[in-house]
Amino acid sequence: MTIDGAAKRRLFIEMALRPEGATAQDVHTAALAQGATDTPEAFINLGRRLARSGRLFVDETGPRKVYFAKEDSDGAWLDEDYLQSIVDPERPMESLTVLREASRQLRTVPAEAWRAAADLLKTINAREATITAITEYAGDLVDHLELLRTIIADSAAHGAAERERVKRRCENLIDMLTHICRDGLGLSREAIYIPVTPDAGMEHLARSNDSLVDDELLCDEIARRVEDAPIIMSVPIPSADDRMIVAGVDGSTQGGLLSIDGTAGDFAFGGPPQINLNTAAAVLNRKLRRGGRETDVFLRLPSAPEDIQRRENSYTIMSPMFFPDLSEAEYMHSAWNAMDVLESRAARKALDSWPTPGGEVEVNPADVVIRDGTVVPNDRDPSHYAQLDSYGRIVREMVSLSWEMVQKCRDDAQTVAGAVKSSQLKVVGPIINYVISQAAGTIQTTLTAWPRDEMNNITDQQLLSRLLSHGRLDKNTWARSAVFMRPFHATTTAFSRYYERKPDRAPAREIEDRINRAADTEPERRTSDQHGWAEARIPNPYIQLLDNAWFAGFYTITVQKLDQGISLPRLELLIPAPTKEEGSFPDVVVQHRDRLLTALATTGYGVSQDHNMFGGAGRIDYVPAMLQKAHEVVFGFARDMKLRAGEYLDRLLAREVGSRKRQNIRVRPWRADELEAWNERLNRARGDYEEQPRLVGGKRV
Repeated sequence: MTIDGAAKRRLFIEMALRPEGATAQDVHTAALAQGATDTPEAFINLGRRLARSGRLFVDETGPRKVYFAKEDSDGAWLDEDYLQSIVDPERPMESLTVLREASRQLRTVPAEAWRAAADLLKTINAREATITAITEYAGDLVDHLELLRTIIADSAAHGAAERERVKRRCENLIDMLTHICRDGLGLSREAIYIPVTPDAGMEHLARSNDSLVDDELLCDEIARRVEDAPIIMSVPIPSADDRMIVAGVDGSTQGGLLSIDGTAGDFAFGGPPQINLNTAAAVLNRKLRRGGRETDVFLRLPSAPEDIQRRENSYTIMSPMFFPDLSEAEYMHSAWNAMDVLESRAARKALDSWPTPGGEVEVNPADVVIRDGTVVPNDRDPSHYAQLDSYGRIVREMVSLSWEMVQKCRDDAQTVAGAVKSSQLKVVGPIINYVISQAAGTIQTTLTAWPRDEMNNITDQQLLSRLLSHGRLDKNTWARSAVFMRPFHATTTAFSRYYERKPDRAPAREIEDRINRAADTEPERRTSDQHGWAEARIPNPYIQLLDNAWFAGFYTITVQKLDQGISLPRLELLIPAPTKEEGSFPDVVVQHRDRLLTALATTGYGVSQDHNMFGGAGRIDYVPAMLQKAHEVVFGFARDMKLRAGEYLDRLLAREVGSRKRQNIRVRPWRADELEAWNERLNRARGDYEEQPRLVGGKRV
């Protein structure tokens, strides 16, 4: 009777635990005695897979490869095979239990283990580690695809459970490589081929060679995307620069119900969120003295309820009644996009000079703008950008604002950054876990084992927060991770999964082709997408971002140690640099990185109570101090706007009916001519309200 796959792995590890270790041939001989029918090559591949997973390490100094097991003396970590067998999207409760246990185990890793792992990573080059990890994960996928093909071809000798386990392992590797290479780094299909499914992978291997990676192209593309530096490192604390103007930008939304009949007031909040009031603020590290008092310098959008009507404050008030052309799902997305538009407007405005309310002082442009959240546009799908309805207009404004900020970063030595408090990316983590798992159990580190697959279930943010904050920092130093970059096309699945490095197949050229084809198509024959692209121009902001925008991410810690449960935000930079597959790591990345670190040294960090527009659960976050200030300003302003908006509507109604009553007004239905007259008066008032501030050029506040 043959033995199953799990028994073969246990046998290999047990024999590798011997002082003299074991060769693949030794294990094959022992397995034959237990009823196995596999070839020696099958055990050579098994040894290679176990070594890649970090369960074994290899001594290649002699004539044959000798494998030694990395014994986990505590045996506390979940077994890899058990983890793979139970994590199943069709069994969510069991799967969530396993993932929660993996997260719990992360919190119980002893401090000396984190210290050993961090010390190791300080000696490993991030660029070289990325190339090695991707190559080895791709090799592991090839091995498992070959194993799956063997199991399917000889189903009589292998059980259905083993086939499903290997298939799921292939699917997990495909997902992980997709997260790293496509979504995380934006690598081309020529550099690494990632099959969509295990079946597609087996077909690819049947008609091509046994590798998914082009080593030369992979090295070339990684050199443009990953900093040539240790994975984590200690850096000197930058000197504070009091001349630097730093702005923190945050937004808020308040939802409510517009009461038409006046029974609860003419603008009563509560109940279904039929109305959303969006606000945004930018707060600077400057003080303004007025009447013997010092106040923070800030701008907010809109400045007052009366400003909601202005064109530059469009999407401040959102309601389904204003967007009858959108479905319910489209409106929900548009409401979220509108919030991003207001934040982008505030960030963009902070990059220019602007007058304070009253116009007595002009504020100089910010050198660094730090946004709450990512600097990637909230919606970057090309088909949404081309829509001719309200949804498309919001997306186009969002993308246009992003391109304007890229130009400011490129031309005016300004930096736009984001602090992502809850990041789900899994890009750097699998690379780190591969490096540590390979070194664990060797003379390079005191770690006896590192559970690579279990650790790959947690996010980059969780892992790097613990690695960077495992102990106290040396005096006058911070700790940070290496910078990893992705081009704009990697932020949307419309291009990330199909990106080719040929110049004529670049994403921007594909958009240009869509525009040209739409323009050449007769209007009555155009598809819905083509109608939108026919109206687009070449170049447009979307094409410019595809050609000239990168997003760089890293983590840094500026305090001695974080409490358990508090994570470092992922810092993200908007990088203006060509995205062509030529040249090396852009020098401009270093300039923006160092400018951001100087801004953080100048303004510091703080803690903030999280505000979640879709949930009430609070959370303490460790964020740049300017974001903490921006949150306090915008949250107070949003509450004030909610209250004042109803009063403003009452005032407008009272003016028309000649009543001084300000609350709970009851009026007869208006006639058509009265509504017309009211609308004309509002339009005249809007024109009279335009500000003409007195500017004081070049004055710092």
